[in-house]
Amino acid sequence: MKKETITRRRKEIIKNALEVFTEKGWEKASLEDIAIHSGLSKPALYLYFKNKEDLLYAIVDSTLTSLEETASHISGSTKEKLEKFVYTMISFYEKNSTLFNLFEHVDKKIMKKYHKKLKKRLFYCISSLAKFMTECIKDKVLKPASPMFYAISLIGLINSNFMMAKLNLPQTNSDDSNKLTKQILDLFLNGASPHL
Repeated sequence: MKKETITRRRKEIIKNALEVFTEKGWEKASLEDIAIHSGLSKPALYLYFKNKEDLLYAIVDSTLTSLEETASHISGSTKEKLEKFVYTMISFYEKNSTLFNLFEHVDKKIMKKYHKKLKKRLFYCISSLAKFMTECIKDKVLKPASPMFYAISLIGLINSNFMMAKLNLPQTNSDDSNKLTKQILDLFLNGASPHL
């Protein structure tokens, strides 16, 4: 089988698996369900994935790869790229809310098995953002400080807003991504105190 065919087929299975997990839940979804939804036999599915956990990691990996690809194509001035990055992250959370909901129902032992892989992927993403923060410092968009601290802080602002939405707590204009982007960026760049 050609590599392109295998890659395309894996992507289809990943998409279908997320749909099945979303519809049936982590516990009730079976590889048989995923195989049927993907137009495959269960033995054929095993040619691509060993088990549900393998599929879950592939879903996460695919989602992070998509985010990285989108972020790598952001262009403009440093400040414009920063704004586009925040908007991209907010859109990422909105688009992938079903994936985040899925994690709430996955056994913690399963997540522990993939913890090192996930940690490595997330560290890579944050390190890439820290490199961009270095560019922001150089271009005087940010004052000199630790680029990693800036990266973690910005991700923290975005994540906390997303968590507020998941918990249905009051938050700032989550229904307007552009306005939310500007508010997060303003807080990140200017702080909370009024300028004198």
